[in-house]
Amino acid sequence: MLPSLKDMLFNFFDDEILLRYFGPNKRLGQVRFMLYIACATWFLLVIGGSLMGSSGGILGAISIALVFTLALVIYANEDTYIISAGMFLWGASIAITYFAWANGGLWDEALFAYPCILTMAIIFNMQIIFVLILFFNLLSLFFFAEMHATGILGAERVSPDMAYMRATNCAILMLIFSLCLQVIYADFRALLSRLVGEGDKAKKVSREVIRLATTDHLTQLKNEQIFYRDFMDLAAKSGGQDRIVSVSVFQLAENQLSPLSMEDQVSEGLYQQLASRLLEFASDDLALYFFRGGKFLILYQADIYREVDRLLERILFAFSVPLKVAGYHLELKAFCGVSTCSAKKIMAAEEMVRQAVLALLKAKRNGELAPVFYAPHMGMEMDQRRSLLLSLKGAIARDELTIHYQPKVDLSTGAIAGAEALLRWYKPDMGRIAPDIFIPLAEESGEIVEIGEWVIRQACVACKHWHTLGFKHLTVAVNISIYQFRKGSLPYYIFDCLEGVGLDPAALELEITESMLGEDMLSIQEQIQKISKFGVKFSIDDFGTGYSNLGYVSKFNTSYLKIDKTFVSAMSTSDQDLHIVKAIVNLAQGLEMQVIAEGVETYDEMVTLQRLGCQYGQGFLWSRPVPDEDFLQLLKAPLLVNG
Repeated sequence: MLPSLKDMLFNFFDDEILLRYFGPNKRLGQVRFMLYIACATWFLLVIGGSLMGSSGGILGAISIALVFTLALVIYANEDTYIISAGMFLWGASIAITYFAWANGGLWDEALFAYPCILTMAIIFNMQIIFVLILFFNLLSLFFFAEMHATGILGAERVSPDMAYMRATNCAILMLIFSLCLQVIYADFRALLSRLVGEGDKAKKVSREVIRLATTDHLTQLKNEQIFYRDFMDLAAKSGGQDRIVSVSVFQLAENQLSPLSMEDQVSEGLYQQLASRLLEFASDDLALYFFRGGKFLILYQADIYREVDRLLERILFAFSVPLKVAGYHLELKAFCGVSTCSAKKIMAAEEMVRQAVLALLKAKRNGELAPVFYAPHMGMEMDQRRSLLLSLKGAIARDELTIHYQPKVDLSTGAIAGAEALLRWYKPDMGRIAPDIFIPLAEESGEIVEIGEWVIRQACVACKHWHTLGFKHLTVAVNISIYQFRKGSLPYYIFDCLEGVGLDPAALELEITESMLGEDMLSIQEQIQKISKFGVKFSIDDFGTGYSNLGYVSKFNTSYLKIDKTFVSAMSTSDQDLHIVKAIVNLAQGLEMQVIAEGVETYDEMVTLQRLGCQYGQGFLWSRPVPDEDFLQLLKAPLLVNG
């Protein structure tokens, strides 16, 4: 099977070449190119005719054609190139006819230009002009034949049969040529249309690939790759300007998405709405990006630092405006870390992002809802935290972690009813590390899961030991981190631990903070129910300082409410705090729960708690947290303090 014209063209020409010279939007260039070639041809004919001694009439006609073509070159533009092309084709046809008349008529070589003119008419898709010129050419052929037959044209008279035979042959060849040319060029135009269509598709695919590579698919904001490119452009353009360049990183508080056990569509809708809201701040000086880990990043230029601060406060406020996503009413809070520098001494993009993230971590650790600007000491703090984290990972193996126990006292008898297990870390080269330093670090790094499981086992072993010494009524309380719940295997670990140690489940109490009730509520509730079925009891620690959502409290199978020490210590000087403590005690009684007061330090505080009906107390009035061997001495001592 013979290859098609399309295949031959594809093999002979490169697609790009075909589109470059024959594609759409190239007509003006083609017309001008044709006129330039014609001008050059007329000029060469004038020079050649002058040298060959051609008649003045011929040279005059060629000169007129040259001037006419030059005028069309000047006239041709985006609006007139079609008219210019049509005028040229008609002018050329008339000129060729005149040249043939002036020379040999039907036997003159000028007639070979007729097919060229028809070809150009087809190339420019001038169908009407093509038909009219074809008709004019055919008419000219038979006009020449008549003039030859009558002896008016030509030096020698030609017989009518010969003249008309030549005219007929020329006409047949011209018609066949025109028909074939129409078919071929129609096929060629179809090929060009297909190439244009494929080119458009390729451009769309290319644009989509670029968009996917440079845009976050969730928020449709520009991604990290574009941020670094834009930052380089900014650095190149703003060098030497007396302006402030800032990089700000925003991130939602980690407990914002989990309280509702949100599905992916809700989370996606949340980020999409936030992105749409933040785009309202976009300007020539502000660009918005979305980084991995749910971080919004803003690149901003300002004249003074105060402008940066005011803008970031407005953006943080935009985060706090409630959202409604898939039926959920969400009230959010976000943290912000900022790095700034002068445009005259602009830093590397990576360094500014690093500083902004350090400031963000500082804001998250401190719960700071205002913009936190980077300071050099943050880098030192991060280095210290990194060093502590590396040490913390091997602290258990090096026996640097210990458990201290603080007595829980029955306020009605003054006897020790149990103890709270509190983790302590002694690092030989640094001394004692405060829990409020290493516990958050362990949570952020995920080490809290392994450490928490170790604390549970050590506490169970200690409590079992107390029972073997005859103190079978004692219980031990262990603080549980949200990260242990998130792992999902806490019920199974508790069961294995109790079974391995041989401790009565009723002797173990697990303390959860009030703020945890708002995180992964369904998952936590399910795990608490599983653990409670073993007989393990739960208490809500620091009650009154977190969400204080009674709906959450009533849904969890908890046995104790622990009053935060800030309320206990303020009871003697603040009637408001006294009423809060009284309300918590009454609430617990209504829910058939017992109350443990934390931070009891004075005799008067103990007496007040007894009067209000609080069952248990815990604080320095009786004992600080002490090692296991010291706690055993407390168990063997007489009753501590009893009102």
